Amino acid sequence: MVGMRRVGRERRVIRVGSAMDRRYPDQPIRARGTSDTDRMTGPDLAVYAAATYFVVFGAGFVVRPAFADRLGLHWTGPAGKTEIRCYYGTVSWALAGFILYLRHQGLAVEALTGVLMLAGLPEVCAQNPL
Repeated sequence: MVGMRRVGRERRVIRVGSAMDRRYPDQPIRARGTSDTDRMTGPDLAVYAAATYFVVFGAGFVVRPAFADRLGLHWTGPAGKTEIRCYYGTVSWALAGFILYLRHQGLAVEALTGVLMLAGLPEVCAQNPL
């Protein structure tokens, strides 16, 4: 970070360091989530694809909760329809936002790890019931 500090009558530009600067003084300073070349990598592309999937999936359930029939879910009253909208719709949007946040923090691989865990969890649970 760069800041201005007044010293007497003149202003000087000073560099305000962080803990990372003290640990790695030879590394150039750059914003988190950016690479040296600022090109999209494979994990970045996969995170954006997963986020797009979650946004579209969530929008489908918010706009038309009858899509729940395709997953074998049925509601018995208006509260069930609202629950389908909330859980499958808006939670999917929240997941999309969270993995995009992780990507922009420079944690694309970790975001993909979480997405893959979520994708594989139902299958593991189905194979190993409690």
